[in-house]
Amino acid sequence: MGAPRVLVADEKRRLEPETQRRAEELERLAQQEKMAFLGRAAAQVAHEVRNPLAGLLLYAMHLRGKVADKLTEGELSLIDKMVETIHHLADTTNQVLDFARPVKLSPRPTDLNRVLADVLQLLRPQLDAGRVELRVELDESCTCVVLDEPSIRSVLMNLALNAVQAMPGGGALTVRTEARDGFVNLSVSDEGAGMSQEQVENIFEPFYTTKSRGLGLGMPFAQKVVEQHGGAVFVESRPGAGTTVRVRLPNRREAGADAAAR
Repeated sequence: MGAPRVLVADEKRRLEPETQRRAEELERLAQQEKMAFLGRAAAQVAHEVRNPLAGLLLYAMHLRGKVADKLTEGELSLIDKMVETIHHLADTTNQVLDFARPVKLSPRPTDLNRVLADVLQLLRPQLDAGRVELRVELDESCTCVVLDEPSIRSVLMNLALNAVQAMPGGGALTVRTEARDGFVNLSVSDEGAGMSQEQVENIFEPFYTTKSRGLGLGMPFAQKVVEQHGGAVFVESRPGAGTTVRVRLPNRREAGADAAAR
């Protein structure tokens, strides 16, 4: 009786990694289906809203031109606020549509360190204004990575901007790249207030946000782009201990073909 039990136990141990892998794959597919549904629903709403907003903007601009010499500056400022609000709503609608659209990748060899440096340079005004100290550690092995530059640039901009906004009182923003074990690893760390476990678990849910402003689409978009590259995004955070976002991308030339086929 002992031998069969040993065989069963051995077989169970052998199958456990495959069972775990399949469970993770099913969970990933379920999340992708959920994201696709939300994207379609959001896109439908955005389409219904965008045309009326365009009409309202035209009417408001026409009205201002008609009455510009008949109203006081205070009265004209009310129309200007209407125009500004319509522009804001239009921008929000476009963000939803951008999130809902499929990401079409064109991977090619790219200097990831250069892309990151460009993003940080664009954020220099926010860094200076927020008294944020920048710490950068770049691995020279990351100067030739197969990826879609525009989409990864958007991801990096979002992650860095999130980190800056998490430190309204100043702090250190640490960015690192590293090539190891067939992957390129990039991390963005801040010294902000951090997040609870519940917030971390929900960070990739569309329209979930810990900010007073914003749609909560930045992290879901980042996850979608990175996963289409064959990679993954991880978030580590604790209240009072800041947040680190880690991006892992395949570091092999075939990754371009894999991503393009998705």
